[in-house]
Amino acid sequence: MNAPQRQMRIIEFCFVVFGLLLIYLMIKIPAQSKGSVNPAFELVVTLIALVSVAMGFLAPRFLEQIASRTPQSQPRVTPLKRWTTVNLLSLSFFNACNLFGFVLHSVGGRVQLVEIVFAAGMISLLLWNPGNPPAAEEENAPQS
Repeated sequence: MNAPQRQMRIIEFCFVVFGLLLIYLMIKIPAQSKGSVNPAFELVVTLIALVSVAMGFLAPRFLEQIASRTPQSQPRVTPLKRWTTVNLLSLSFFNACNLFGFVLHSVGGRVQLVEIVFAAGMISLLLWNPGNPPAAEEENAPQS
């Protein structure tokens, strides 16, 4: 495992630990809502969280397509920087899903929805694979 890949795995581990800490907070801090939460609000937040997970898996492909269409007048981003940025964005989408789960818990949302959102976020983090970073030779090659 090379250095960029190892760094990405360390960052992934940190996101998993953050998710576990959020779960611990949800156990220790009961929901604050005294009344029932609007079901439409719960569903919208749940859908946004699940779309966030989908974007975590799909964003790298979209960003690669956009990057390949950038005009040559724009400053070139090295392949390693692009790989790092895309993977950090992907991890951030999964983390956002966990944060939406914490929001649902905080407002007193249904436990079932909170569990679905958290499970989706945590499983996504565990299944995620950053792929192989671009070769170091490409990174140090002279740009034309």
